[in-house]
Amino acid sequence: MFGTKEPSASTDFYVKKNRNGGMAIHLHRLNAPTLRKALDAAVKVYDVEYESNKVLRHIHKIKDGTDIYLFANISETQIDTYARLRGHMQLEAWNPHTGEISKAECTQKVEAGTDVTVVRITLAPFKSLFIVGGR
Repeated sequence: MFGTKEPSASTDFYVKKNRNGGMAIHLHRLNAPTLRKALDAAVKVYDVEYESNKVLRHIHKIKDGTDIYLFANISETQIDTYARLRGHMQLEAWNPHTGEISKAECTQKVEAGTDVTVVRITLAPFKSLFIVGGR
C-alpha cells in the first residue's frame, strides 16, 4: 500500500509514501527527539507553533468556518510570545476574564509555501485568551 520509501536525514525513522499522497512513518526508537524529527519531516508548517519556545497550553477548533483558539498560561510567570498559526486569518482577541474583545496584534507571512498568521500572545500567570477569526 505504501510503496516508495523516502530516505530520512536520520536513521531513527523512515517515511513511506504512496502515489495518492498517503504517508506512513516508522520510528525505530520511540522518544521525544525522534518523534519531533519525524513530525518535522512530515509537516512543513505546524497548525500552532510558538516562537521563543514558550510553553503554553492551547486548543484549536473550527466552528462554522471560524477558527477558535484557546491559549492558557498555567505557569506562575507572565508569558509574552508570538504564536504562528497556519493560514491567513483576520483575528480578534477575546478575554474570557473581562469579556473584552479587541483586534489581535498579528501579521501575515508565508513559510514553506504556506500562509501563516503570527499573533502576539501576552498572558498573566494562570490566565487564558481566546483568539478567534476567519480565513
